[in-house]
Amino acid sequence: MPEDQLQATSKAARTRERILDAALDEFSAKGYSGARTAAIAKRAGVNVQLISYYFGGKEGLLEELLSSWQERRSKLVPASKAELFLESFRMVLNATLRDPRRARLVVWQALGDYPGDTEALAREWRTVAAAAVEQTRARQAAGEISEDHPPEFVDAAFRSCSPSLRSRFRR
Repeated sequence: MPEDQLQATSKAARTRERILDAALDEFSAKGYSGARTAAIAKRAGVNVQLISYYFGGKEGLLEELLSSWQERRSKLVPASKAELFLESFRMVLNATLRDPRRARLVVWQALGDYPGDTEALAREWRTVAAAAVEQTRARQAAGEISEDHPPEFVDAAFRSCSPSLRSRFRR
């Protein structure tokens, strides 16, 4: 690839990353409904039209952020089910505490501030939560997790940091 094309590609990638970072700030602070593409563009120092160019608009930008967070969290989960539950929890909690903006996106989504089908999302969350409570109850019975707290509480605390972890711990 010629040098000028490499520089253009690199500049485009940096611009795209600046937009994503600015959007992360805006969405985590104000939610989807409160965020404005003009404010995101201003934070990123770009023309607002670049949001449509790179992401197809505000909804595409949010979807990109949510997807990248899911991907990042899934890489934090140990590959083996044999690894300790608490170690997995610690890894995800540390990542969340280092940059809580992405976790705030999930909270906004759970509160219904999401452009997609929120009823379908709520049904999915209820189904996943019920299965996760049963898995937590089984892990408590096996002695892997303390029985000091109700399984609903343990699962809610765990899920608040990483919804993706439960799928890695299914038996």
